[in-house]
Amino acid sequence: MTTTEAAERAIYALLDGDAPLAVLVGTQIYPDVIPQSGSHPAVVYTHLSGIHDLRQGRRFDGAEMRYLVKACAEAPKEASAAIDAAVDAVLHGASVVVEGVFTVEARRVESFSLTTIESSGSGSKHFCQLGGVYRLHVRPI
Repeated sequence: MTTTEAAERAIYALLDGDAPLAVLVGTQIYPDVIPQSGSHPAVVYTHLSGIHDLRQGRRFDGAEMRYLVKACAEAPKEASAAIDAAVDAVLHGASVVVEGVFTVEARRVESFSLTTIESSGSGSKHFCQLGGVYRLHVRPI
């Protein structure tokens, strides 16, 4: 398993295992994009920046990477805000062991907000996306 796979498994396991978040989004937790078969509200996580190896000489001490984790919901903004707060309660400060191989620690380092409009034949919909950038440290056990 690579450090990127460990990070993504940790993010998904933490989010999927949280009962308060499940009340808000059900099982709608996706890597990269919401699939056409998916719906809102949802949580989407995406690898943002490269892997920075943490080494001491020849010894591999782990890696650091950044992930964007966002709450996506149809307006009003409060719906996305509630999901984002639930995501942050789960991820910020989290530490989890992945398959007995890696420890993954997460910290929120930035926040963002975006509103988009999608038009269709039946009108337009406003979607609010709120979220954060999380720095993940992945270390071998």
